[in-house]
Amino acid sequence: MTKFRTYLVVLITATLFLAELSWQATPYKKGKCYFKGKFYEPGEKIYTKPCSIWSCIKTSSTHSYVFGKTCPLPAIRPGCKLSPTKEGIFPKCCPDILCP
Repeated sequence: MTKFRTYLVVLITATLFLAELSWQATPYKKGKCYFKGKFYEPGEKIYTKPCSIWSCIKTSSTHSYVFGKTCPLPAIRPGCKLSPTKEGIFPKCCPDILCP
């Protein structure tokens, strides 16, 4: 469990300023993480809509966590706006700042 906590602290610190981060406890069955109705290998990249990426980490023989990143919410100057979310996979689907 200490190794997991160390990994979690490093992961959060490394991504805190790059994107919004979230995590969720998930079952671990048949040697895979069970997330959103499907099975995934530990470490496998899981792309979800509208624009996020998740990865599974096994914590025990029956439990795992999935960690997700979404597009950051940037500060926008007056007169500028965010484009709609684009097609593609994270991070290419993140909106752009549009300024006149």
